Amino acid sequence: MPTCEINALLQSSACNETGGIVEVYIGKVSEIDKAATSTDFTAATWILTDITTSGVFTVAEADQMTSALEQKFSEADKSWTQTATINITGVDAALVAATRKIAYCCDLALICVYGDGRKVLMGLDYSDSALLASKPIEKGKFAEITDASNQRNGKHTMSFTYVIKTKEPALTYTGAIPA
Repeated sequence: MPTCEINALLQSSACNETGGIVEVYIGKVSEIDKAATSTDFTAATWILTDITTSGVFTVAEADQMTSALEQKFSEADKSWTQTATINITGVDAALVAATRKIAYCCDLALICVYGDGRKVLMGLDYSDSALLASKPIEKGKFAEITDASNQRNGKHTMSFTYVIKTKEPALTYTGAIPA
């Protein structure tokens, strides 16, 4: 469990600070070798530099202006609820079929890639020193999938919301996307 520490909270002044999620890579937590991956985890900074997995992470292209990852801390049970809302425009039949199949998946790891290049990994829980082999407080699941036409611009859109409850916040991820 992290200890209380007060540091300056300074905004980034980078010119490329465009924010918003542009891509999400989705893989199965069960295919991640947590023991091997733990060697690439730095607890002091909550940074993971690599993922060892027997599987692959599949891309979902996101609408940067409306896709987001939100994390909320609950003092009551000392937990973090992580919610990724991914909106996709330019939908075709193949995307509709793929989204309907992924709706039945749970226990996923998501790497959210922001417009400024930052990557955040949700779906793995960890302690002060290592990734946990145990499951998160509540297993990740799709809370909502919406398949709709936007009435204003006539575009077909898909939206999915994935929620997981963990002991710690999502990790900053600096490694390559597992392919």
